[in-house]
Amino acid sequence: LAMALHRAGNDIDAEKEFNALIYKLDKMEIINYENSWRYSGRKDIVDKYAVQAIYTTLSDLYLVKKDYQNAINVLEKGLERLPKHFEIYRKKAFVHLSMGDKNKAIQSLFKYFDTLPFNINDSYPPDQSLIGDTIIGFTMLLIEEKQLDKAEEFIKQEQNHNRKVPARTMNPLNSHYETALYISRAKLNFARNNFDNGINELNKALEIQPELSFTWDELERAYISKGLYQKAKETAEYAIKLNPKQNTGYLWLSIVYSYLKDYDKAIDVLQQYLLKNPNDATVQKNLDIIYSELEHYKEAVKH
Repeated sequence: LAMALHRAGNDIDAEKEFNALIYKLDKMEIINYENSWRYSGRKDIVDKYAVQAIYTTLSDLYLVKKDYQNAINVLEKGLERLPKHFEIYRKKAFVHLSMGDKNKAIQSLFKYFDTLPFNINDSYPPDQSLIGDTIIGFTMLLIEEKQLDKAEEFIKQEQNHNRKVPARTMNPLNSHYETALYISRAKLNFARNNFDNGINELNKALEIQPELSFTWDELERAYISKGLYQKAKETAEYAIKLNPKQNTGYLWLSIVYSYLKDYDKAIDVLQQYLLKNPNDATVQKNLDIIYSELEHYKEAVKH
């Protein structure tokens, strides 16, 4: 009932039901999913993943309301019952970040990776797809907090663990585990002003997962930050060649032309893409921005 209310958008009643469930959980025995069939019909037994879902979903409800302390309290109660459930630590880190407490977020993420199994195939489904993005996000957080040595130590540790992960799928949004390690090393190199090494790591990431938009974004930003517009242009053209159905390369090629004040070409690139993908709101929005920039540019030239 609690999940049904939540899916229906009735979060007020869902919150009440989840709290009632948590009260009941205190008197129930938690079992592994693979053994649940043995206890069919028993009301004093509950599957561990069902328990995890109750705690994490209720925490999400509190998070939406910005009731951060209750969100943390629920997750900590969940960890009392499920101390090795790594997803709860990841959720806890996100709540701490929402509260602005980066130190506690870092502590929670270290705990997350400490409890994460070496065989990700055995983990709860969300972490199978989110492990890569979590590695990148954690590395970025450590770099942001000027903890470069810790970031390097963390990346090396993950490399050495050589975790078994699900086979890579063509996913332009989520980074694969190995891809994430290359991107994280690139981030660390850039933070230490090792530009060429950072570029090399990003290129290695692209060899593994050429469809991942995030890597192209990082590569383009790196070149543009150094004023290397020709390299940025060539990279965007290569992205279009490898992923002609994605908007990433077209967007960046248009951005490069805008930096070069060649607005006609910037507009033409996006219009070419929109001919085949007229409903792409992101590309249309960028096209509108360029038209606006062109008008400002014409006015500036007049004066």
